[in-house]
Amino acid sequence: MPFRYYSRLTASQKRVYDKSDEVTSVVIPKASELYPVVHAIEAALFREDKGEIEIFCQKLVSSLTARLKTPPVRIKVLAVRPQI
Repeated sequence: MPFRYYSRLTASQKRVYDKSDEVTSVVIPKASELYPVVHAIEAALFREDKGEIEIFCQKLVSSLTARLKTPPVRIKVLAVRPQI
């Protein structure tokens, strides 16, 4: 089910959206190697340590993008969730 903005997309953008929407899973090579980082994020969240949360989230995302051969992403952890 496309979001409401779908009707405002160009034909080309709709093709990209539709192709992306067909993806139901992504295989992450050597995913089990990332478990320690995930547990470190969990511990940092429990301690509410913003600095460590950002460090470990960046490490996780950098590992994911490297494994999936996608462009790098920079993580920024905010003190509060932004209002949309």
